[in-house]
Amino acid sequence: MSNGSSSGGFSEVPEAGQRERNWEILRCGATEALKFVILSDQVTGHSLHFYGGRSKPCSRPGCCEGCENGNMARWYGYLGAHAVRGHDLAVVEITAGVAERFQEARRKFGTLRGLRCRLERRGKRREGKLIATFLPANVALDELPVSINVLRMMCRVWEIPEQLSVPRELLSQALNLGNKREGGAK
Repeated sequence: MSNGSSSGGFSEVPEAGQRERNWEILRCGATEALKFVILSDQVTGHSLHFYGGRSKPCSRPGCCEGCENGNMARWYGYLGAHAVRGHDLAVVEITAGVAERFQEARRKFGTLRGLRCRLERRGKRREGKLIATFLPANVALDELPVSINVLRMMCRVWEIPEQLSVPRELLSQALNLGNKREGGAK
């Protein structure tokens, strides 16, 4: 048996590119609050279009396929999370409206990693505004699981070439992000 060669045969371990997985992306529903420990140091976000049954990144505001189809782009952010809805590890989605609260928490605590977070919807409506509450970590940071590489996972989900996933600045330039409109929202 090989050690994960690309010969197409049996192996003892998966090849490097096959070791990663797409974690479940959890969204805050209308009536149930999401409670979790943040594993990411910061939010990773992007403006997205929703069409064809899935989200797709807005690659050039006003000029991409989503824009040309008349689909408005909205910014969404993603964080690695621990102990949420019975999942050991997952990715939590946030909206532009609550992103500033995460930035405030990062400035206050120096990192998001280890913070306990509660996300809920105002008015218990499906599209109600997200509200985030943070509490300091109740566990040592080195005792937390390693964070999910959210940027790399989202590049796979959105079929963005992986070589663009590192560094962050290259991805932003390649997709003409900037997204300073409305505090990061579009």
